[in-house]
Amino acid sequence: MKTINLFFIFIALSLFAFTACQDETTVPTPEPDIPRVRDISITEIRLQQAEDGLFALNLDVSVIPGVVAPQGSFPVRIYEETRLLHSFDINLAGIPSGKCCQNSKCEEVEGWTYTCDALCDNNSRDDGCNYHRQRQVFLALEAGAAIRAVVNEERAIQETADAAGVNNTIHFTVQEPQESVDPANLYNPYDEVGRRHNEQLQALLYRIGAEPAFAGRTRDEQQRTVLEWAVMEAMAVDESAAAFAMPKFLYAYTSHEGGLMREASLGDFKTALERLDVDEVNRHQLARLFQLLQEHPLEGRADVVHLLAAIRTLEAGWMQDQGTASAEKPLIAASVARYSLYFWAARQPVPFQGPQLFGIREGFFADAFGAGIGAAAGAIGGPKGALVGGLIGGVASSVVFAIE
Repeated sequence: MKTINLFFIFIALSLFAFTACQDETTVPTPEPDIPRVRDISITEIRLQQAEDGLFALNLDVSVIPGVVAPQGSFPVRIYEETRLLHSFDINLAGIPSGKCCQNSKCEEVEGWTYTCDALCDNNSRDDGCNYHRQRQVFLALEAGAAIRAVVNEERAIQETADAAGVNNTIHFTVQEPQESVDPANLYNPYDEVGRRHNEQLQALLYRIGAEPAFAGRTRDEQQRTVLEWAVMEAMAVDESAAAFAMPKFLYAYTSHEGGLMREASLGDFKTALERLDVDEVNRHQLARLFQLLQEHPLEGRADVVHLLAAIRTLEAGWMQDQGTASAEKPLIAASVARYSLYFWAARQPVPFQGPQLFGIREGFFADAFGAGIGAAAGAIGGPKGALVGGLIGGVASSVVFAIE
């Protein structure tokens, strides 16, 4: 009996030992975590009053990629005390793995800009690639409100230990708004087009944001939709807007009836000025306006005021030399330029840059150019033809150039 018990005990111990060895060989050795990014942080934040009680909050969010290309998305949340005011996600798809800049260049990623200012791990003399995403949100705020902006809350994306928490949260207080800049010029009899332009531009931008399928359309489909919406908005001014000839407008703008406005280059703009069906005096005035918009410095609020004054000076000279009726088209373009400058300056960080495509202030430049083209194209008949054409051209150009 004892022999049988010992036999079974031996068998049981053997099975235990076998199972233990089997478990030991099948459990994988944990691999060290590979950081997805070296750092996520807020590098810049600006708050500017857009209108009474409404502020434009401009954020610059920085991502320094790690040793593998980052994936996924992380949230950006804005709080007043503990109350959530706004949130959105930033997707990291497309950002390459962390690399050093080569000749101050990084791999281009759609929707992102970059700087060469992150230290490289291999002690290279070149800096590492630091990717930036700029976002703007509008918030109903009162002066004195305590605001907190947080990125990557709850660590949706893993960061390196030494970077986690650095500049992930920014606190600021809403200051008393400065005296607003006045874009108007009461001496310009066509000043109404600039005021209406800003109203309709805001309406179209809201409409794009509320259209869930808009971002998935092709670029030419987006442009076509914006042009149609611009005409519909302009019909509130005059029903003749329904007769606006888009092919003629696009041809004047891009030298092609189906061309994309936001693919126009500076050279295309200059060529289009020569194609306008206007007399040489008006062509010269429009060229002076566009040159002013390109070359005038815009490093802060004071320069915005100075540029508005410079545009008004041009208008005064035109009206004195030609009279208001003869200078109708450049006066319409100048009105849109002033109001557009006011519109974009309230929605961009300082120094003011405007929506950037090829290095100039595309927002108000495209507005004024589109307004000049629309007014000069002669596509609409009737006494309000140039005004309505300028309104459609300015609004459509600005919205198309503002699309991300």
